[in-house]
Amino acid sequence: MIECRYRFKDIGWTTIREEFDALICEDRSLMAFSFRNQNMDLKYMIGSIKPEEQLDEFKAFKGENISELSISENHYIGDGIVFRFEDKTGYYISIKYDKEKEDSRKIYYRVYLNKTGWTDFACDGEVCGEQKDEENFITGIQVFSLSKEESLSEEVRAKADERIKVFEKRYKHSFLYSDSRFRNAEKASVNGRIDRELEVDVVENAVILPLRTLDTESRDGIFSGGVCDKDGKFVAGLKRKFEKQTNMSVLEAYEVEDKDIETVDEDVIYGGVIFPGNRRFGHMMIETMSRLWYLVDEKLDEDLTADQKDIRKKAKIAFVILPESDEFTDVFFKLLGIDKDRILVIKKPTRFRSVTIPEQSFILFSNYHDKCNLIYDRMMASVEAKEEKKLYLTRRSFTRYDGANDGLNEEYLEDFFKKRGYTVISPEQHPLEDQVAYMKGADEVVCSEGTLSHLGLFCRRGTKMTILRRSINSYLIPQFMIDEMRGLKSRYVDAHFNILPDSHVDSVFLFGPSECFKEYLKAENISFTDDEVQMDRSLIYDYIIKYTENFKDTDRFESIKKYDIFDLIQTLNKVLNGEFLSRFDYTSTAEELSIENMKLKKKIDSLEKKLEKSEQERKEILNSKSWKITKPLRKITGK
Repeated sequence: MIECRYRFKDIGWTTIREEFDALICEDRSLMAFSFRNQNMDLKYMIGSIKPEEQLDEFKAFKGENISELSISENHYIGDGIVFRFEDKTGYYISIKYDKEKEDSRKIYYRVYLNKTGWTDFACDGEVCGEQKDEENFITGIQVFSLSKEESLSEEVRAKADERIKVFEKRYKHSFLYSDSRFRNAEKASVNGRIDRELEVDVVENAVILPLRTLDTESRDGIFSGGVCDKDGKFVAGLKRKFEKQTNMSVLEAYEVEDKDIETVDEDVIYGGVIFPGNRRFGHMMIETMSRLWYLVDEKLDEDLTADQKDIRKKAKIAFVILPESDEFTDVFFKLLGIDKDRILVIKKPTRFRSVTIPEQSFILFSNYHDKCNLIYDRMMASVEAKEEKKLYLTRRSFTRYDGANDGLNEEYLEDFFKKRGYTVISPEQHPLEDQVAYMKGADEVVCSEGTLSHLGLFCRRGTKMTILRRSINSYLIPQFMIDEMRGLKSRYVDAHFNILPDSHVDSVFLFGPSECFKEYLKAENISFTDDEVQMDRSLIYDYIIKYTENFKDTDRFESIKKYDIFDLIQTLNKVLNGEFLSRFDYTSTAEELSIENMKLKKKIDSLEKKLEKSEQERKEILNSKSWKITKPLRKITGK
């Protein structure tokens, strides 16, 4: 599989994308891109529309179809090397791979031209793009691979087109503000859907280990534990970013002596990781439930043996729990029809006769499977829908586990939407059954981005959700996945006046009628008076005071320490002046050093190649006949 990254002039590097994912950039040409694939020797080249920079092959080419061009090998750039060119100069591209490798695949790609849209597909080594119209430059690309036996069938074309439709739909309809429109659309359209069937493994004599803190450098810790086989080899825990160790992931086991392992002669089902509900409600709602599709998918009975059916219906469901607390919200299981007595929280290493391990149907920052919908559909079916059709979910009365209440001026938004027929509720003040019932009955929901918007899991397909972004730097990928998985009609709106660098967590948020919020109201034909969309800028002083108090806590500072002085200047200009500043127009010491480092690296590479060539020539001379014949003469002359 190919993974790609792209860099654009004003927004920098995109999310790492998998093959088939389309990438389109509004009004800005492609600046650079790189591949990541361990099994392919990928190379690429990008041409320029500037006549003086065109390759000789293009200057000499008189035909119409540029895919017929043959490009010299020296024009191609190696995998992972970033190639940058100036705005509006790139207009044709070619990608190729090393055909000599046994695992090579066919590389297909097409580019998006700002005037004429998507080109036809090109294959390994062909040239794709525009060569005559200097204004018809590349603003997007789609790359994917096929095995040597496969061809570009209608099925493959349909899959490629499907990903483009997902991107264009979100790009045109879901993001109604301007400052971060492309970056959000780009991240939201990354392909997160798992097309294959989910796997179910059965491990005999498996051991389930309670979690231990493995690393404390991440925000909440990285853990070891989960399921391992009879030999202690890790089998299952908690994935979050594919197979990468990241905050709160569980991707390895730990050693334990046999005498410390309790043996229970039972078959169990591994449920995953429980997130304490008083602090991790959103993660409990998504990640803890992720493997339980196995219990509600009735179609599975067709392929299971009698013993497997019995295990699925009656066996205990074994969980491990984050070390921070033993408390959790068992109502989630109740709404799924799972009796409380079936829930088993592992407190010490325990060996079972067998452990059935359903695959995760939702990997928080990576993938989801349609079977995940079975979980929330079953929970929704267990409650009667409320009558309220328009909801505003507020977090104003919510106090976090650490005592912080990080929102300012949300009463403005409550009042605005209440006047337009929305019922304002604080979800945390209602039992979970009622929260599900409210969401099930709603046609329209407005809320801030985060756990509140994750309640969209309990909405009917087609429900309109307006998600108010409270952070200028936050891109909540799990919410994008929820939107696509549950078929929500989502609108994302910047509705804040945060003038200082922030993050989705551990920050302070000043809500208010931003320019983006006004654009949203106009786009949705929501009438308003000028007085209703005036921001009380005196609140900025209160915001700064609270911000200063908040980041006296060094633990919270971790979430914003990556931002520099440019981020501060850029944020101030965005919020107060409505201007977007490009980092490409500013240079920092770090960037200058990085550029200098790249130049030195290229120089070193060049010298190493020369040295290698010289060494080869030296060996050839030493092994030559003339060198051996003249050996006595050299002894006499000393040369």
